[in-house]
Amino acid sequence: MNIYQIELTNYCNSKCAWCDHSKMKRTKGFMDWRIFERTVELLKSAPPPDNTVGLHHFGESLLHPDINLYLEYLESHNINWRLSTNGRLLQKIEIRDMLLKLRGLLVISMENGADIKNVNLLIQEKTQKKSQLRILLQTFGDTDMKSVKPGEYEIFNITKHSWGKNGVGEYQQCCFLNQNWACVLWDGTIASCCFDMEGEGKIGHVNKPGILTNKSWRLCPTCEVVLRC
Repeated sequence: MNIYQIELTNYCNSKCAWCDHSKMKRTKGFMDWRIFERTVELLKSAPPPDNTVGLHHFGESLLHPDINLYLEYLESHNINWRLSTNGRLLQKIEIRDMLLKLRGLLVISMENGADIKNVNLLIQEKTQKKSQLRILLQTFGDTDMKSVKPGEYEIFNITKHSWGKNGVGEYQQCCFLNQNWACVLWDGTIASCCFDMEGEGKIGHVNKPGILTNKSWRLCPTCEVVLRC
């Protein structure tokens, strides 16, 4: 089993029309240090794809009170990270300063609350501080990207999808199944898919991983977003 992403929290500070987070029934919380350390142990024994782990699932990871310690710990163990954020917390100078000291990939969703003024501040400060942080601006709507300042970042346009609910995909070809990828939820539960908001596809726990094999779950037959290797 290879861990594709880690959910540091399933709390969120946004209510995006495209996301079902407001309907989540699963208990909310923050990943504690013990669970995180155990997860990193698993990462070292079974590295994630390209040695890069996602630090998000169904929550805003920048809300975690110890996010800086978790990111620094990954970098000290030579594990790359990517973190997807709605961008609302970029208004806080302490958050921007923390991120700019690191060298992972920050994915900012431009339709989910990010203020272009704060994004521009981050881009400007990245240049000033010669930061190694990589920035990817993700958009699927009508955001005026011409308002974003020139700088060191990439822009990625994606197509809206139904979170695996309304499609017909070749799910047998999904990397979560044929490469045995999985996600770790904030409480240490190992789930079968990155669209598994409720943790229904539970295949284990980081405290007792054993030999785990992924399996298809309820939404697999209708998933139009097949993550290919």
